[in-house]
Amino acid sequence: MQNTLRFVLASYVVFFHIGNYYFPNAGPFAVFGFYTLSGYLITKVLNEVYYKKKHATRDFFTNRFWRLYPPYFAAMALGLLLAVYAPSDASYWNEAVRMPEEGQDHEWLWLIPNVSIVGLHFGLPVSSPIRFSPPSWTTAIEIYFYVFLFFAGAKSKLFARRWCMVSIALIIAMALSRDVLSGAIPSVWLTAEKLFYSNVLGVSLCFALGSWAYHQSIAGLKFPNHLIGKLTFSAAILMPLIPWRYLIDDDLPVMLLHYLESAFVALFLLHAANREFPFPTRHFADLSYPLFLGHWQIAILLSALGIQLVKNDIRTVLAVYLVSILFAFMVNLLIENPLKKVRASIRQRD
Repeated sequence: MQNTLRFVLASYVVFFHIGNYYFPNAGPFAVFGFYTLSGYLITKVLNEVYYKKKHATRDFFTNRFWRLYPPYFAAMALGLLLAVYAPSDASYWNEAVRMPEEGQDHEWLWLIPNVSIVGLHFGLPVSSPIRFSPPSWTTAIEIYFYVFLFFAGAKSKLFARRWCMVSIALIIAMALSRDVLSGAIPSVWLTAEKLFYSNVLGVSLCFALGSWAYHQSIAGLKFPNHLIGKLTFSAAILMPLIPWRYLIDDDLPVMLLHYLESAFVALFLLHAANREFPFPTRHFADLSYPLFLGHWQIAILLSALGIQLVKNDIRTVLAVYLVSILFAFMVNLLIENPLKKVRASIRQRD
């Protein structure tokens, strides 16, 4: 079921970006769910594979490189080509897909993090203004937490529990500080999005909950309840589809609801992480990462080819989504599948 969840959450990001009017909260909610899944999966693989190895640091980060970077380079290269040859279409869909402006020599420095991923986001709510794969700033945040999980966050259930408590305390402190700091800090920095969504301190709880869910599942549950697993799985699927932005005027409670998505994902992982549907879902999960990375570029490409696409049109959402699925399939077939043997050999070596 977690394979299905990954694919559904990646799809929600596409729906949000291309059809924001119809799916006003789907993307950010999905990202919080992704972060929790990552916290769980990285904690799991560290404890079950890499912490037992002699060269744990080398092997873990080498494997992460082969997992993250080749698909990213494919998506980034497509975005770069579109920024050069279809700048007007790129500007229409996402202003981050662009070349440095003429006369702004310092902007060429932003090309470096587009290769490294690290630096596309600085941890605090500041990201690169040029991103050939626009959503990849969240990948940068994931990398930062991979490092933290490896050296501390994934080590023990006690640490995961304390990490959750500290993260909750930070969220409460940031929520309460908005009014206090409103006169001293520009209001743009005090929006709920900046404080909680675009900030490593804000999303820390998502990764912490994932790590806790793994350690708690290993410690054993007195009453593992598959019904709870199914209910929380369903809740994690449905929460992003509710148009909270239209129902609640204040951005703070809407943003705090994102943590409920993380909690649902964590509870699902705790009770039913290893359960799957009777039909194979691994192939869907394999499409998730390139689908996440490449959908903006597909929208730009289709427009550049002369196909009439309009933002927030349901036919456009469907067209971009289907072609993005095809792009993800090709990336998986030509890049990710051949590298699976490489990654498996890294996991298996002493």
